[in-house]
Amino acid sequence: MIVPFITGVDLRTTDKVLILGATLVLAWLSKILVEDPLRGTRVLAKAPWRSFAFAATAMAVLLVGAAATSAVVDHRVAEAKVQTNKVLSGPLVKGCVGPAALNRDNDCESVEGTGDILPPPEAVDDPEGRRLFADCKTPLGSDKIFGCTLGTASKNPSRSIAVVGDSHATHWLATFDALGKALNWKVKTFTKSSCPMSLADRTLTAEQGDAEQNQCRRWVDAVRHSIDSDPSISQVYVTAFSSAYGWSSPADRDLEDPAVDGFRELWDSWATEGKDVLVVRDTPRTSGDDIPTCVSTHDSNRRDCGLRRSEALPPDALVTAAEGADRTRVLDFTDQFCDTKWCYPVVGNILVYQDSSHLSTAYAKALRPYLQAQITS
Repeated sequence: MIVPFITGVDLRTTDKVLILGATLVLAWLSKILVEDPLRGTRVLAKAPWRSFAFAATAMAVLLVGAAATSAVVDHRVAEAKVQTNKVLSGPLVKGCVGPAALNRDNDCESVEGTGDILPPPEAVDDPEGRRLFADCKTPLGSDKIFGCTLGTASKNPSRSIAVVGDSHATHWLATFDALGKALNWKVKTFTKSSCPMSLADRTLTAEQGDAEQNQCRRWVDAVRHSIDSDPSISQVYVTAFSSAYGWSSPADRDLEDPAVDGFRELWDSWATEGKDVLVVRDTPRTSGDDIPTCVSTHDSNRRDCGLRRSEALPPDALVTAAEGADRTRVLDFTDQFCDTKWCYPVVGNILVYQDSSHLSTAYAKALRPYLQAQITS
């Protein structure tokens, strides 16, 4: 379809229905008004080869048009990536780019920014961007560890850390990769779709089959063993889309409060091994819409795609579990997403989310100075 190439955003269900209807109407009109009259003309009737030539010419025009459209979009995406990387290499903390726009001391004109959105929706939705850390995450249907080693390329890193959790841990990998490069840290990743790192069973209506639950349990056990047996890992960073799940005790374990104890019992075992646990509070919830699409269709009032702070911050089971736990502390970046009243979909001209809940790679990279500041404070 040419529409998403022109608009640069994913099609919603209503868009697809409307396009299907328009396609059928246009097909019927072209048959009645173009094909049938042409088919009966003397010029084509006397020389059938002309019909094939006409069809071949029409197909060639369509192919050239499609190729040209694709080339234009590819060029826009490439330009957006270059511009975004250029902006992210500048002053993020003292300027008004990205999270810095929420800092009152910077006296920024607007939290959302006044220039073009970086990256634009078509760059956020670019498949290559979505696949950036795809090979580092264990997919649904598997219990094997699909980890990556990010950060410094040095053979003598000053520290080795682990980043653990579900897809909401994966969307932080760009942040930790940048952090590792800045601090000479080796970053080992352990993430799996829809599987928080907990000894409790997560319940999720959309993925509640026994097979998925068992795969998640086996993956958790494998990751636990891998981290326990790796003396080089001194810190474990954990996060999850915790407010999306319900929690229950597995058959072989009696947890008084599964939502909390499933995390805390696991962290206690790491603390016993001398490893520090740093809990990254989950990112604020959104309206549930695809944010790039919503922002594109609400350009005059992007705030409609965000939520009030009171709605965007449901209780986080990981934060509760961290209270009173040994060698455990919480890293909270809420103030890099929200002011006192509102949580924004665009901050300092940077699009915050790549879909309905996961961080865009650009915003994740922009959070690196803030992660570093909290760790070293």
